[in-house]
Amino acid sequence: MSSSSYTTEKSKKQAATTTIITTPTIPTDSKVNYVYPKLSLNTTGATVGQKCFQMLIEKNHVHGWENASDDAADIILAHIDQDKEYYRAHSHQMMNRVPGMKALCEKKPSGFFLNEFRDSFPEEFSFVPRTFLIPEERNEFEAYFRLNKNKVFIAKPSSGKHGDGIKLIKKYDDLLATSYHKESSDLVIQEYIDKPLLVDKKKFDLRVFVTITSVKPFVAFINEEGLARFCTEDYEEPTNENFNNGYMHLTNYALNKNNPKYNFTEETTEMHNGSKRSFASLWKSIQAMGHDTNKIFEDIKDTMKKILIALRPQIELCYEAAYKGKPSGKNYHILGVDIMIDENLKPWFIEINANPSLNVMFELENKETQEKLKSQLSPIDYYVKSRVAEEAILMAILDPVEQAKIKRFGSYIALMKNECEMQNQMRIYGEMGTIFRNMRDASNTDEVLSIDEFKNLALLKGMTNIDVRHSDYEKIYR
Repeated sequence: MSSSSYTTEKSKKQAATTTIITTPTIPTDSKVNYVYPKLSLNTTGATVGQKCFQMLIEKNHVHGWENASDDAADIILAHIDQDKEYYRAHSHQMMNRVPGMKALCEKKPSGFFLNEFRDSFPEEFSFVPRTFLIPEERNEFEAYFRLNKNKVFIAKPSSGKHGDGIKLIKKYDDLLATSYHKESSDLVIQEYIDKPLLVDKKKFDLRVFVTITSVKPFVAFINEEGLARFCTEDYEEPTNENFNNGYMHLTNYALNKNNPKYNFTEETTEMHNGSKRSFASLWKSIQAMGHDTNKIFEDIKDTMKKILIALRPQIELCYEAAYKGKPSGKNYHILGVDIMIDENLKPWFIEINANPSLNVMFELENKETQEKLKSQLSPIDYYVKSRVAEEAILMAILDPVEQAKIKRFGSYIALMKNECEMQNQMRIYGEMGTIFRNMRDASNTDEVLSIDEFKNLALLKGMTNIDVRHSDYEKIYR
């Protein structure tokens, strides 16, 4: 994208902010002839993504898109923290949240479910790194660590964000030396991918956008566009000298943007060496290295399908709990799944985000005063996130039966259409939704069950059926 795509006012003072004058133009080859219905949107709960949605309303004003209050809006762009009563009160409106998704996508719950799938189906779920939940699995981690002293691990707070609190662990005492302690109840430890695919000598990860457009029936799509977030120091395998260098080992954008070496660029789809890139740009760099990017993306799609298979029963449970006794609402949800590609081109699951950033601004703040030093539109973020958000809305407002017939919608590709071959092969999990509902009813609550409650309820009568035996339960939830 040329520098003429948008205009800025340069500050005369270091602390002055940049003012956006015009909206960048999405490249011609990305435009799709959609049917744009007249829509009213309430964006007040969109927080950092509000700018993106306001720009979409302005762009589509000619089609009748406009701002509206909570009760009058066709679509509510709600904050991630909503209780069941809020969902029930607005069940007649489209909402950009699926109930319970925030709790489910925190690192501990998602790590628990994916761990169980990996242990039960090791070949199909080999993309999940060995993961330990602390403090519950502290003894298991210590034993595993003692047997694998050459491995490096990465510790993360379960509900953390922006890279806060992330530590590399090269020896067991590193865990004890961090801010975490034996009573910590919010920590996930993963095996560190120490041989990642490098581009321009730097480590990077992928933010993959997956949108659930309907829960009943279950329909989901993956966006062919996404973001590659790069470290800002050339990569070296972890050593005692460098393993505390976050700019080398942590791909978190919130961390790396503060490095003076961060390379902000206006280019969106062509090959470049920026610190954030679209998939379109990244694939060109990887193709130039002689790799098959079509195969990489197909493997990523397969990974996304299996993640949804693992989480789907609990998603449906939370959905039913939220609308218990009342008609189900119309909900969609944009998820951000972080993937790391290793030197053998294998995608690895890192984490799933229930509230992926739709911020389209490049902003720098004074760490001490929180004063905003810089604020300008990021063409790469707008290029990717505007289509992710806009096309999600246009799909979600369609009848779910029609959604399930769609193979491709703009930059979205069908991922799950109710049942899929993988889930049919996994007979135990095909019936897990029924088991979840039985457990909820047995506990006389419509709340999400904790892991301990889940294990205890598994011992009750009626928790088995033709597909799930007690021995299966013991295998899955040991």
